[in-house]
Amino acid sequence: MKTILEPQTTIKVNDRRQDYILKIAIYHTVQRMSRRVWLMRCFFLFLLVFALQQIISIFAYTQSLPEHLQPFIHLATQISFACIPIILMKVEGSGLREHGLLIPKAAGRHFSMSILLAVLYILITVFLLGSITGVEASPTIPISFNLFLTAVSILLASIATEIIFRGYIQTKLTNAYGFFPALLISSVMSTLYMFSLPLYAEVNSTPLFYVLSLFAESIFLAIFFKKTKTLLCPITYSASASLLYAVTPLKPIAAEYTSMILVLVYIFLTPIMQLFWIDEEEMVES
Repeated sequence: MKTILEPQTTIKVNDRRQDYILKIAIYHTVQRMSRRVWLMRCFFLFLLVFALQQIISIFAYTQSLPEHLQPFIHLATQISFACIPIILMKVEGSGLREHGLLIPKAAGRHFSMSILLAVLYILITVFLLGSITGVEASPTIPISFNLFLTAVSILLASIATEIIFRGYIQTKLTNAYGFFPALLISSVMSTLYMFSLPLYAEVNSTPLFYVLSLFAESIFLAIFFKKTKTLLCPITYSASASLLYAVTPLKPIAAEYTSMILVLVYIFLTPIMQLFWIDEEEMVES
C-alpha cells in the first residue's frame, strides 16, 4: 500500500529542508567571512612589520641613526615585532601552543638536530660553494660585548621572524585555506620582509636569484615548522646558521650565481630535514 503524506506533514518536511539549506548557506558565508578576516589580519601584520623594517634599514644604511644606538634600536625593534603577533593571539583568544610556541617533549633532540642542520648549511655554503667561487678572509666578530650584542640581535631577529611568519601567518592561513596556499603566501611575505634594499646593494647577484634564494629559505623554514609543530626548531636553525656564518673567518667570494646555488642548498636540505625528524604523530607537547 502506498503511504500518502498529509499536507501538514509535507509542509513540515519542506520547512525542515529549507531550514537545513539556510543553515548551510549561513555556515559557508560565515566561513568565507572568517577567512577574509584572517587574511586581512595577516596582511595587516605583514605590512606593518615590513614598512618598519625597511624604514629602519634605510636609516641604518644612510647612517641617519647614531652608530652607538643602532644595535639597541635593532634589539628594541625585534622585541616589538615578536610581541605584536603574541598580542594578536591573546586578543583573538587563541592559544600560544597552537601557533608553535611550545617546548616539545624531545626538546634536546630537536635543539641539537636543528644546530646540526645549521652546521651542515655552513659546511655546504662556505666550503662547497667556496670551492667553486673561491674563498676570502672575512673579518670576524671578536669575543667581546659586540659579539654578545650580535648573538642577541640574531636570536631576537630569528624569534620575531618565525613568530610572525610561521607561528602566526602560516598557522592562520593553514586553518583558513590549507597548508599549500599558506605555504606560498607566508613564504612570499617572508621573502619580501627579508629583502632589504640597502642589504641588496651589497650583494653581488641578480635580483631574481637573490629573491629566489630568500624564497627557498622561507619555504624550507615553513616546511620545517610544519614537520616539527614547534617554533623551537626553525628559530634554533635560523639563529645558529646566521651566527655561525658571522663568526666564520672564511667566506665564499660573491658571484652572480651564488644566490642560485643557495636555492639548490635548501632543496638539498629539505629532504635531509625530513629524514632527520620524527613523525608528526610522535610530537607530544610537554
